[in-house]
Amino acid sequence: MLVLIVVSIIVPRFGAATESQRQREFLNSLQRIFSQARNEAGEQRQPVSVTFDDATNAFIIDNTRFQVTVPEGDVQLNGFFRNNRDTASADWQAEFQADGTSDQAALNLSAGGRLMVIELDRLGHVSMREGEFQADNTEEEWEAGEIERRG
Repeated sequence: MLVLIVVSIIVPRFGAATESQRQREFLNSLQRIFSQARNEAGEQRQPVSVTFDDATNAFIIDNTRFQVTVPEGDVQLNGFFRNNRDTASADWQAEFQADGTSDQAALNLSAGGRLMVIELDRLGHVSMREGEFQADNTEEEWEAGEIERRG
């Protein structure tokens, strides 16, 4: 009887710990895939992209076998952003240039009940924080000036 009580307490905690471990591994791997793509762009002296494949539910560096699969049930992807605009997952990509610069990209996700943002800035740096990325979907309008005649 005592054994059943102890087992009923330990098993749920073990399951939660395993889920938490998978989430941490995924988040670390996702940050590494961006670093790997940036390094490859520099080594190859040509652009290298990370894309998302809906069919396999994975982030992939183009022309390689290196990929990071989203763990089922542990992590939910809630939003894809590129150059400060909301985009469909099938159209999302982060392209790295040979000089180390990149597209600005972001991902909203939830893991373990927490909302997280993974952001990639134009210098190719990756950051992760709690919260949500807010896209700026307003159109910029530039006021036309008058032609000024000179001389």
